[in-house]
Amino acid sequence: VNVNGNMNVNVNMINILEIPGPAADLSSFGIYLRAYALYMAGERRKEEDHLELQSETQKQKTCRNPYLIQLMEELEQAYVDQALDAFGLYVYGLVLKEAQADTLTCT
Repeated sequence: VNVNGNMNVNVNMINILEIPGPAADLSSFGIYLRAYALYMAGERRKEEDHLELQSETQKQKTCRNPYLIQLMEELEQAYVDQALDAFGLYVYGLVLKEAQADTLTCT
C-alpha cells in the first residue's frame, strides 16, 4: 500500500489457476494433503463461480473444478508410480468421480 492508500498491483501476477506441480520428494501423505487441499480449493471456487451467475440460463452451464485436470494427471502418475497410500487413493477416487460427473449441470 502506498502513501495514498492505494494498493500497488504487480503486472506480473501469477494466474491463480496455474498451480505448480508437487515436489519430487513428497511423501505419500504429502501427496494426499496437497491433492486434497487443491481439490477443496477448486470446489470452493466452483461454488463461488456458480453463485456469481445471475440468470437461470447462465446457471444451466456446467460448473467444474478448475484444478480437476491437473489433479487427475498428477494423481494418475502417482498411482502408476505406486506412491499413493490409502488417503491418496481416496482423493484419487474423488477426482475420478468428479471427472465422471463433469458433464452434469449445476442446477
